Amino acid sequence: MLVAGLLLSITRFTQGWILTSLILYIIVLVIGLGILRPNLARLMALAEQLGEASQDQLQSEFTARSRRQTQGILVLGLLVIIILILMVLKPF
Repeated sequence: MLVAGLLLSITRFTQGWILTSLILYIIVLVIGLGILRPNLARLMALAEQLGEASQDQLQSEFTARSRRQTQGILVLGLLVIIILILMVLKPF
């Protein structure tokens, strides 16, 4: 469905806001599924290990991954807001 939408947008729609929105949407998918999801799985595993035995190395890794997860979520939120603005205002 995504490929069909991209092909349709490239061949039928030449407006910049549509192409920009689709590219940003693909970036959101790549970041969300390719980076944040595996990081969240590792965070959950670390949380289980921390519950069993408190170790400084695990806590520092958990804190670093949590910080990266939070930053990634903020980037995703910003990209979604930009997509919404593009879809509503149609600036170009």
